Amino acid sequence: MNVLIDEELNLNTPAILGYVYRNNGSPYNIEPSDVEDFVKTETRADAVNERPTIESIKFLLNEEWGIEEGLSSSIVSTNNITVAVSRDVSIDTKYVLYLRKDVPQDVVKKVVLLFNSYKPVSGQSITRYIFQNIPNELGDEDFVIKVGYIISQQGKLQELDVEQRNNFLRMFQLNGGSGQIEGPQNSDGTIDIGTFFNVFGRRPRLLRRSPLNNDDPTTSDTHNEVVLDETIADESRKRITDAKAEEVAQRLQDFLMEGLSCGELRRYENREAKIDVWRELKIDYEWVIIKIKCSKIKFKRPVLKVRKVFISLYTFYVIPKDILDFLFDKAKACAKRAAISSGVIGVITGNPAAAGAAFSSSFRSCMENIIQKCFEAGVFVVKETSNWDRALLKQEAKE
Repeated sequence: MNVLIDEELNLNTPAILGYVYRNNGSPYNIEPSDVEDFVKTETRADAVNERPTIESIKFLLNEEWGIEEGLSSSIVSTNNITVAVSRDVSIDTKYVLYLRKDVPQDVVKKVVLLFNSYKPVSGQSITRYIFQNIPNELGDEDFVIKVGYIISQQGKLQELDVEQRNNFLRMFQLNGGSGQIEGPQNSDGTIDIGTFFNVFGRRPRLLRRSPLNNDDPTTSDTHNEVVLDETIADESRKRITDAKAEEVAQRLQDFLMEGLSCGELRRYENREAKIDVWRELKIDYEWVIIKIKCSKIKFKRPVLKVRKVFISLYTFYVIPKDILDFLFDKAKACAKRAAISSGVIGVITGNPAAAGAAFSSSFRSCMENIIQKCFEAGVFVVKETSNWDRALLKQEAKE
């Protein structure tokens, strides 16, 4: 028998990924969807003399790492790391018989008997077998046979790509080596950030792990991202990245300075360092037809893809364009306001010293308020990525 069942098998659901992730000796049953106006009547196994199909289910795990500090081991910050894992599962099939609600009970008994006594014969489907044996009592439109699935774990969870975790631990001089940031600070363009963390007694601790839904990307914000082909020259890459940085800085300026009366503004941004971060991971899919015992199923097979990521760190600041004229005008206004308020104090109290102190305090407060409103600075990053490529895994390389 070689039946092509019009069903699609998609194992990318939180429930199934959770089952594949956690060690579990029990099988996971996937029941077919119900059929309107039909009753689920009987379930039977597929051909018992054939082995189930083995598939490798690849998916992503989110690891939340806490950073401990000091003798109290208090968590001062958390970091999310993505790793790729897989586990082999066996996929077995079962047939589920649905009969129309108005089929007489004596016919139901005959169909169930035929359904359970069916033995696979080359070239003959189970539906044709039943119809041919009771052609006068049951029509094609009176019964439906759908396929359900039985998923069983095979072996241990395998780690496919843990580069993000390894690079994260290298910052603490764990797992070999030390973290490196490319930048202008040292003559060789690197800083050993592992030393920084050790000086302050910071240690990483894994807090929790959980499967990511494979439809969820590892990153969702692309406003600060540029995708560059690896063949582009360094000078061109910097020019493109700096152009993206200018866009990001303009958006930040518009957000921070909205509604403020600061006159014409001038903005400066500068790249301070380029950080070689790690690879990003995602799961794509390819639809394939797989044979599971006597059935051919359209299967959504997961494929691990990777891309390289660099982070450029930028500083920026926004100030009034004609800063001297701006400060001079504001200083005059603040001085006048401070003089009036402090002069009233001096007149009432008859104490010039109190008036002078009040003037100084009021003037400084006024200028500080203006500077806080009209002078802004901060940092942001631009992510430079390559195109997504299919990951070459060890077992695939051997093939």
